[in-house]
Amino acid sequence: MSAKNTSTSLLFLLDKVVRNGKKTFYNKLKTNGFDLTFDQWILLEIIANEKQLTQVNLAKKANKDTASITRMLDLLHSNKLVRRTPNVEDNRKSALVLTEKGKDYVKKCGLVVNDFIKKQLNVLSKKEVELLEAAMEKLASGLG
Repeated sequence: MSAKNTSTSLLFLLDKVVRNGKKTFYNKLKTNGFDLTFDQWILLEIIANEKQLTQVNLAKKANKDTASITRMLDLLHSNKLVRRTPNVEDNRKSALVLTEKGKDYVKKCGLVVNDFIKKQLNVLSKKEVELLEAAMEKLASGLG
């Protein structure tokens, strides 16, 4: 197989894994009473683990553009999971925090997410998971 076909096949497989993973993730959460997309979950998880996080910093950490972050945050805000508070470091900006409902949601949803990931990775050995993670980190760092 030529290098071009190999790289095209690899990109296709990566895309397939990501798309199918996100779809399966959403369906798993939905059947457990959580109406969240994968990207919304990632935002909630980042916000739960960061203090005084601004929207711009959230976009960087989530690797998303600020417009998509705004749309997702507006939805999370309307579902009373996230709120914006004054940033103690710079009052021109707001900090993102989870509401009490958001904290409870993350805690309960996190159990479903952990179970989902464990079951999905169950087809791989521990060594394969470590190798895959290292390879993905290497690829990601090469992309910028």
